[in-house]
Amino acid sequence: MNKTMSEAQQSFDERFPTLSLAERDRRYEKVRELLDKHGLDALVLVGGGRDKLDRYLAKEAIAGAVVFPREGDPTLICRFNVMPLLRFDEAGKDTERWIEDLRHGPLPKRIGEALRSTRADQGRVGIIGLTSYSGGNITLNVNLWNAIQAELPEVTWMDVARDFEKMMLVKSPEEIRLVRRAAQLGEDASLAFLEAAKEGALESEVGAAATYAITSQGGHEVPPGMLLRSGSKWLIGPPEWGYSGEEPRRLRRGDLIGSELFACYGGYETQQQMHVFIGEPDAETLRRAATAQLANEVGAAMLKPGALFSEVYTAMQEVVLDAGLWIRGPLVQTVGPVFINSPMVVGPETQPELQSLPVPEHTPAEDDFEVQEGMTFALQSCANDGLSGMCLGGSVLIGANGAEELNTLARKLQVND
Repeated sequence: MNKTMSEAQQSFDERFPTLSLAERDRRYEKVRELLDKHGLDALVLVGGGRDKLDRYLAKEAIAGAVVFPREGDPTLICRFNVMPLLRFDEAGKDTERWIEDLRHGPLPKRIGEALRSTRADQGRVGIIGLTSYSGGNITLNVNLWNAIQAELPEVTWMDVARDFEKMMLVKSPEEIRLVRRAAQLGEDASLAFLEAAKEGALESEVGAAATYAITSQGGHEVPPGMLLRSGSKWLIGPPEWGYSGEEPRRLRRGDLIGSELFACYGGYETQQQMHVFIGEPDAETLRRAATAQLANEVGAAMLKPGALFSEVYTAMQEVVLDAGLWIRGPLVQTVGPVFINSPMVVGPETQPELQSLPVPEHTPAEDDFEVQEGMTFALQSCANDGLSGMCLGGSVLIGANGAEELNTLARKLQVND
């Protein structure tokens, strides 16, 4: 049966959802509330970085800085002079733009011009780019920051990066559509990973299958890019062949291959901790997998509106540590965009195999906060026995009554026998 036009459009919208001008206006209202809260005349957001925060305000492929005044329309400033031309080629000319005022050239000079045009050059201005949760959105180096201050000597600057990032954590209904699409791409990538992870396959072939499942459907990935390891004893990280130029490892029976997938759509990130055993898993592998799975189940049950982030990760940690295992990465973190991580490197002192090895120092949680409806998290419980790793989990969306699991395959150890 042929689809009607409305059915075809609905199918297209589900595969390629986008954000409306109403969503832009909602965000701009939230920014103005932030300006009012701190008594600011304007905001300067220097974009780029892992989450490309400028795109939260501009929704552009063009990267740059946004100058957002208390009153009037914002300005988008490109770092690279060729970028404005992208608005006029065949791919860009019909795209709906959120910011009409597009400028290019040296950032300090153009930021100064934009602030002077709104008479904010002698006032209080918020700055984003100096600090960030997890450090991923620090975009201002010393030279650039000094040049901006020299251009605007009478401005009183206030770092509002963390307030801005926290503002982004609660997703609107439109944003949730993009999150769901990203999670579906992650599920498709997990299936492609599982199907490719066979005895005799190269690590690179398995990773490429997952990446293709994401990008071929209009999605994208974010740094650190491909995290992929295999063998009988390993911890998650980048593949050795990525920069060394050596032949990718070929999978053998008895191997465990794992990857942290970063499935994104429209700037919204989900994560899937996909692990596949080649052959019949041994008892210790199954024990680590069962522990990681249980820790995630505990976390999912506790992630409800009103719960404290610290309460969730503490309960998850207890599951892993009580099993005599240790934790390397965060067990749970906010995702897409903006990371707030639970503690990392917990319990390595209990592992005899690690005592003579360069184990990183413990990293405490970056913040504590109340879980709210509309937030998204990655559950990624790692349950490691010395250098033998295991990490399972997918992304969840917080609804009125608790966490909705958005992924299935990555929640348990998969087996290709």
